Amino acid sequence: MINHWRLNKMYFSYFCVVVFSECECSSHKNA
Repeated sequence: MINHWRLNKMYFSYFCVVVFSECECSSHKNA
């Protein structure tokens, strides 16, 4: 159970990084 929670947290963190990077990239393109 703990390992599953850590795995989900790792995927969530990775997802946030990807989304943030994509948003940042889009803002730079628009600029």
